[in-house]
Amino acid sequence: TGFLTHLIKSVLRPQFLTTKGIIIMASTPPISRAHDFTAWSSEAMERGCMARYTIDDIDHVPDEEKALLIADNGGIDAPEVRRELYCEDVIDIERAVVPEFAKAREHIVRPAKPPRFRKTYTIADFGFNDLTAVLFAYHDFERAKIVIEDELVFRYKSGLEVGRAVLEKEREIWGHENKPRRYADAPAQLLADLAHTKLGPGITFAPCLKEGAESALNVMRMSIARHEIEIDPKCVTLLAHLEFATWNLMRTSYDRHEDHGHWDMIDALKYTVRHVARRANPAPDVVPEIQGQLGYAGATRNPRTSLARAMAAQTGRRA
Repeated sequence: TGFLTHLIKSVLRPQFLTTKGIIIMASTPPISRAHDFTAWSSEAMERGCMARYTIDDIDHVPDEEKALLIADNGGIDAPEVRRELYCEDVIDIERAVVPEFAKAREHIVRPAKPPRFRKTYTIADFGFNDLTAVLFAYHDFERAKIVIEDELVFRYKSGLEVGRAVLEKEREIWGHENKPRRYADAPAQLLADLAHTKLGPGITFAPCLKEGAESALNVMRMSIARHEIEIDPKCVTLLAHLEFATWNLMRTSYDRHEDHGHWDMIDALKYTVRHVARRANPAPDVVPEIQGQLGYAGATRNPRTSLARAMAAQTGRRA
């Protein structure tokens, strides 16, 4: 819950218990739709108690002054003008961290349907005051898709608590036999604590590659635009961060949000796209059911050689 909602529900509303007064909220749409005002204005619209006035409704300002103000703010189509002068809920592509998500959403948000053979990944961006964001992903080689199957989100939790929860989630969605590749953006000391089998949960993460952060973010954005990423609808925090995250005014870092922290799922997805081995085929040379038919079993013989011999025997040729 943001400050505005706290102010209204906990501070102002109790003062109207006896007076039966009303609260009038006046504002233009926020830059990020994650702001509390978005929810309040949407509710007001549904209840039919919202009024909308634009610069065109001002009678006491000459048209020439209005035109000058519009021009000074970038012209009639500029996001600043549409938002602040015409009260439109627009995406400012200069401030949105992932502007491509708005158009791609209907194509990439869908329930995960894991293929039989896949390489799995657990990617974590650790925080404390900000969020700890963890994504559970796999690569669908045949469809050439990076699929985000599930997520975990923590705040004010120790690394050891996070590690134990991650192990539990991996076993829940992938079973005990699956061995995912794990990467984390975290201090080396924390990674060592997590890997400790006696004092910690015994979960091993390799450090994320952090060089070329802007390039990595751009690759992630292009992957979204090309629909090379799919996200299960249960990943509500990731979806919110992709939709609402904004840059600060200097575009040096993401804006901070009271509930969403530093939009940490963005970096978790960025690391996922960077570390997934897209060219690696997870399927064996021959599926297990037909190994016996081809005359070999186990891992002591080369499947390719055995397959060649089996095919040669059928055709009467020598392998």
